Amino acid sequence: MPEEAMVEGAYLAESPEMAALLAELSRVYMMTGRSEEAVGTADRSLHLAGNHALIRPVVEALINKGSALMNLGRMTEAAATLRGATAEADRHGLAHASLRARNNLLGTIGLDDVAGSQILVREGYDLAQRLGNRTFTAQFLMLLASNGLQLGEWGAWMDEIAAFEEAEPLDPFFQMAYANIRAILAALHADREGAAEQVDLARAAATPLDSQLVTASLALTDAQVARAAGDWSIAARR
Repeated sequence: MPEEAMVEGAYLAESPEMAALLAELSRVYMMTGRSEEAVGTADRSLHLAGNHALIRPVVEALINKGSALMNLGRMTEAAATLRGATAEADRHGLAHASLRARNNLLGTIGLDDVAGSQILVREGYDLAQRLGNRTFTAQFLMLLASNGLQLGEWGAWMDEIAAFEEAEPLDPFFQMAYANIRAILAALHADREGAAEQVDLARAAATPLDSQLVTASLALTDAQVARAAGDWSIAARR
């Protein structure tokens, strides 16, 4: 664990290695809901990395800090921090950081600006494609198709998803996500049988997964399918 490494590496307190370790620790804090600690630890990393004129730890710490600020509801600071991280990651050719920064920046864009979100998602998708990063390609494809539904572009990106699925087996999460999108599409086209089939596929794919995000995603799909079918009472309950 990074915290244990911090103790073991106390003698490196002012070293470049400590800056990188602090950046990673801030990421752990951010991902485990310890947002205040994530911000503080990221700031320590930024200070130390700045003293050593480092680049990668600065960018990584900025991504973690911006994401933690978003989790704290400080959206303007979060957006500014993540946009800065994105620009610096691009400028220095830090491919994975560029993808991660864009993905996390999406969380700062309000639901009322789906078109703006779609522009950023498309950037991320094109970058992931160029870099051959399959995980982020899957993530951005999911978001492109989901945003397309909200923008009235029904069926957009489904050919790309089908081709992506054929290339090699998908992670269960994305199997579920793509089936959810197909279920909503079928319901919008008044294909109740097709929608039910895709909902079943989504639930089957989600069987090995155990997270609040998965549960919420399945419930949201149920609600959207019911709404598209005119089953308002069911949609409201979900």
